[in-house]
Order: sequence, then C-alpha cells, then structure tokens
Amino acid sequence: MFKNKNFAIFVFLIFIMTIFNSFLNTYIILKRNYETRLISSSGDCSKTGYGFIKKIVDKFPEINGNLNGYNFDDYPLATGYFWKPELKYTDDYLLLINSNQNEYLKFLSKGFSKIYQEANCYLLKKND
Repeated sequence: MFKNKNFAIFVFLIFIMTIFNSFLNTYIILKRNYETRLISSSGDCSKTGYGFIKKIVDKFPEINGNLNGYNFDDYPLATGYFWKPELKYTDDYLLLINSNQNEYLKFLSKGFSKIYQEANCYLLKKND
C-alpha cells in the first residue's frame, strides 16, 4: 500500500508539472539569459517597451535623469526597470511607446523633435 501511495503522488506531481509546462519553463530559464527573457515577456517595441527603453538607455548616456513617457497600448511603461532614485525625472526627453502617427504629430506640435525611432516607438527631445 505504501509503495502504491508514493507512486500515485509521483504520477500526480508529473501530471501537474506537465499541465503548467514546468519542464519547458525550466529549460527556457536555463537556456536564455535574463535580458532575452525580459524582452520576450515585456516586448521590444511592443507591450511595455522594455527592449526599446533598454536600447535608449544604452545608446544615449547623455540623458541625465529618469525617463518619462506614454504607452498608448494597454500596458504600463517599463521605465521602472531603469529608475534611479538619486535622479529626478527629466523634462527634456519623452518616450512614446506603441504610438500611432496622430499621437506622434501632437507631440511634435507641442515643441518636441524626434531623436530616435524604432517602428512605432519614439524618443523625443524638447526643443530649446
């Protein structure tokens, strides 16, 4: 009886692990690095825009401050991953994630100019 109970628990655990894709998820965690997993779950220039913001932070070190912006999809903006408590938000730069052409043109008319674009994501700088 004791052996059958242990076998039943083992089969039940394997069944639960299969339902929740535990084997595949473990493989993905071991195979891919942290950055790749974040981009695949948070989006490059989609969803929260993590990959796009990461490129901005790496490509433009002259931005001295935390970035602020807008995500025009139903996702929060991924700037929290790059937030530095010792810095204030910068008013000189603005991120637009998942922006359509009309929203982009509204910001251009408010005194911003495009610095960097990738698909429907923009980094804007306030004109002096």
